[in-house]
Amino acid sequence: MKIEELRIPAPWGHIAVKTWGNHDDPTIIAIHGTGDNAATFDGLIPLLPKTFHYACIELPGHGKSTPFPRGILLYFEYILYSVKISMDYFKKNTYILMGHGLGAALCTFSAQMYPEFVSKLILIDALTSWPVHPIVFGKHLTESIRNTIQGANNNTENIYSYEEAEKILKNSKREGKLLPETCNKLLERMLTKVGENKYLFSWDERLARMLYPTFHIEDTKQFLETMPVRADTVFINFTGTSSRYSDYKDKTWNLFRVRKHYIKGDHYCIFTNPEAISKILNEFLLKEKSKL
Repeated sequence: MKIEELRIPAPWGHIAVKTWGNHDDPTIIAIHGTGDNAATFDGLIPLLPKTFHYACIELPGHGKSTPFPRGILLYFEYILYSVKISMDYFKKNTYILMGHGLGAALCTFSAQMYPEFVSKLILIDALTSWPVHPIVFGKHLTESIRNTIQGANNNTENIYSYEEAEKILKNSKREGKLLPETCNKLLERMLTKVGENKYLFSWDERLARMLYPTFHIEDTKQFLETMPVRADTVFINFTGTSSRYSDYKDKTWNLFRVRKHYIKGDHYCIFTNPEAISKILNEFLLKEKSKL
């Protein structure tokens, strides 16, 4: 498949996109998780049908995309805004949305708000945004304000060797283990070389304290009931993470038109076992493709 690098204009800069395939084919917008980038899908997309156009967007402050301006708090809703900008850019009547982790939550919210534009959903290891109790939100808000002020007043750029950057990336992943080759793929899109074995990270440090909607389980259910997901949905959960918020998932399953699948492994199976994921997705994508 033909691979291209694009930049979608945005009010704060640009959204970087890695595309695969023919633009005239039905478009699948692929959205990575927190702290990752478009390289998330490098192993998976070559295994999927060649009759689709894949647009792997990089969220603000990730990969080669412009971060939001310094000095402002980072909200989930701001990141969500970038998904709609991407949908408008490609000018298609409908889209298939595919997301991993945070990307899956963004896909679900987008399908709720713009049901007329979303024909199918592919949710990998997340259904929607995680529940945030008001007490927890208050703590996160305090930390986010403190860190944002510190970041706005800090003009020092942290420079790392490649080995240091690799270690930082590995240590930032708490839901699984990144293999060296996976780290290399991600680092290619998140490091800027400034000298001999000297690099800057492109990621936005505010992402670690991003503020999510203050939805508890019952709030999430009501939100999904009020603005339902109408798109046909496939959900792939990894056994190493399936116990996370199991009660939360159990109470929201029936609010999706969802097919559930389990694959052995951790959150980063998308890198280590794309073959297993592709078997599920090929069937899902090719079913009734003519209706897209």
